[in-house]
Amino acid sequence: MQILQVGSFDDEAPMKLNGIQIAAIFAVVMPPTELSWTGTFFGYRAVDRNLVEPLAADRTVVSFEESLAGAFAALLYRPGQLCANHERWLHSLKKFVEDSSGR
Repeated sequence: MQILQVGSFDDEAPMKLNGIQIAAIFAVVMPPTELSWTGTFFGYRAVDRNLVEPLAADRTVVSFEESLAGAFAALLYRPGQLCANHERWLHSLKKFVEDSSGR
């Protein structure tokens, strides 16, 4: 996922997922612990919640809660695709954090 613009609660959050433009709105913005959004694309409605929990100096748990509703959503958006999207998001998040901290 690529967030094209960062804002605050109730701000539009244009983003792309696998090249698909999503009309999204930030639902919860609580740096540095939570970023949640709702969005629509091709008649589907998505809710995505990203939680960050620091454990120790160099360890953090990132968890996702996601919901997708729409005709044939389970057939069109399979668990493997969901896992692959989450892996890409985690990789991007890790790279951003490491680049920001000079690692």
